[in-house]
Amino acid sequence: MTSASQQYKDRALRPANPAPNIDKLFHNLESELGNTHVYWGDEQTPTVDGLTASIVTEPRNSEEIALVLRLCRDSGACVIPIGGGTKLAYGNIPSSYDVALRTTNLNRILQYEPADMTVSVEAGITLNTLQKTLDGSGQFLPLDPPFKSLSTIGGIIATNASGPQIAGYGSARDMLIGTRTAHSNGELTRAGGMVVKNVTGYDLGKLYVGSLGTLGVLTEANFKLQPKPELSSTITFEFASPSAAEQVLSALIYSTLQPESVGIIGPGSASRLYQLSIRFSGRSEAVEQQLLSTQVIAKNVASLEAKSDSDDQSQIDPWIHQAQLYETSVESGATLCRITVLPSQLTELMDDILNSSRSLYLEIEAWADAFNGILYISIESPDDSTLNNVANTVTDLRHTVEELGGALVIQSCNTALKHQVSAWAESLDPNALQLMISMREKFDPTSTVNPGRFATGV
Repeated sequence: MTSASQQYKDRALRPANPAPNIDKLFHNLESELGNTHVYWGDEQTPTVDGLTASIVTEPRNSEEIALVLRLCRDSGACVIPIGGGTKLAYGNIPSSYDVALRTTNLNRILQYEPADMTVSVEAGITLNTLQKTLDGSGQFLPLDPPFKSLSTIGGIIATNASGPQIAGYGSARDMLIGTRTAHSNGELTRAGGMVVKNVTGYDLGKLYVGSLGTLGVLTEANFKLQPKPELSSTITFEFASPSAAEQVLSALIYSTLQPESVGIIGPGSASRLYQLSIRFSGRSEAVEQQLLSTQVIAKNVASLEAKSDSDDQSQIDPWIHQAQLYETSVESGATLCRITVLPSQLTELMDDILNSSRSLYLEIEAWADAFNGILYISIESPDDSTLNNVANTVTDLRHTVEELGGALVIQSCNTALKHQVSAWAESLDPNALQLMISMREKFDPTSTVNPGRFATGV
């Protein structure tokens, strides 16, 4: 196996490209886009790991994005696309950041066919804006990542961001049916279309999901939609031992029930108990029946009683709580890790992490999208003196997770930690690593977009 962190360090030590002529690039961009869509970076320019772009561009359409990328490539400048700015701490430290490419002007709904339950949008539209339009026809796009009001469609796809509804509907990869993408050579390519069943061949649109823009900057996306459910209801259980949740989860997985969301919030600052929440959506009768069946399962396998809504009027909605835990972690500069393991391994791992945190004198919050084996760990770092402690904790935890066959990716942390720990997996299969490098060199051979931020510095 090849150490991803070592690969990242080796790539970072390679000789840098000659410094671009920023003044000439600015003049060329201004000539093409106009002086109202190109300006010099200042204190308001979004920073990425302490780096600030010299130039900020705000293209108005796909063609202008492709033009910006080509001009930057030709001048040797490096670009970081920015939508809502909620994932700027994602990935490794970029090797260069010359131009900020803001996508927020690409905010239109291009085509919406309620009868076909499909929609085509520009990548800079926010998820909330899109959902409001779809709601008028009783439909929705079942994506619910944190920062819904700020997250853009392009950013969600590029980082494969998800939320609790992944249990019932899947991720962006499962809903995406078509894309339009700008590449560093100035070309625009399309993949898929506006129908759920397209012609046979490579589904290139799926390739961009989670690629962090390293294969191209998404400018348009087409999705299949879902009808809004008649009823959505959540049942919650509280317990002290994670084994109870494991028993309930196992029984649910092997049952005929179809939960939309299954979340666990570990004991932390708000409670000393674990909280298991299960949400069902659909026709009222079906939802009510599944809620009753879940109560029976929980009582039979783990002697758990459902928590009544009247038990605690101040109790926050569990799905809102999960989003707030994520958002607070990012905004506070905490170290936020996304761990993927088998669902059967999740509760025991969560309990082990929380128990060990007490001896490490670290404040840790934990929550999970349990049906999918996705565990989030947020580690508060009170001051710089604990940096090594956090780095060692993340490294040890990554090794534990990888021994289980899972993976740990740092979703957000301060820049100082990134100098010690890679954001991505420590070990990658050599064949997978070579494939990633080959794809990068094919789609963006000059590493114009997000250089160094992806796994192993790709």
